Amino acid sequence: CVLYQQCVCDLETCGTLGDIVQLNSQEEVDNFQESLKNNCNSYLGTLQIRGTVINLEKLAFLKEIGGLDILQTQLKNLKGLQNLERIYGDFSLSTVNNLDTLAYLDKLKYIGRDLFLSRLNSLTEMNALNSLNYVARNVIISANEKLDTIKGFNMIIDGKVDEYPEAAFNLVGTIEEAIEKGKKILAEAK
Repeated sequence: CVLYQQCVCDLETCGTLGDIVQLNSQEEVDNFQESLKNNCNSYLGTLQIRGTVINLEKLAFLKEIGGLDILQTQLKNLKGLQNLERIYGDFSLSTVNNLDTLAYLDKLKYIGRDLFLSRLNSLTEMNALNSLNYVARNVIISANEKLDTIKGFNMIIDGKVDEYPEAAFNLVGTIEEAIEKGKKILAEAK
């Protein structure tokens, strides 16, 4: 917990900063927990998941991770990440052609660096990220052919929330929370 200001101290941590573990097959994903100390649910290193991986169900023990990079897998869903609340580094999800939803990421609240969502050619919505209320650096969403709505972004682009001060959008999760906070700020200013 000394390493990260946002660390939840009741978690059992394992791994160290700078560790990078590549999981290139389903067998490697399924055996990852066995390679860690008992009761570990906060892995401080980065997982790079690639190749013939078809499910992440054996990663359901993770609540926190140092970084997560999922590239060119055969995943159809993200089941196994349903308990993940914090990613302290980058979260990159790219070239996963059969993934049409980010379901199972609905507990994710914090990304300590960048969020990359790219070349997810079947992705149609991002509603599962409604709990995400902090990304420290950049949010990059690119080359997702079927993704046509991102409610909060569309409301901002369409000018539907222009009446609210910029402070209303600071440290909130959903567009609805920003609107509620904006109404309170405006009411207090009167």
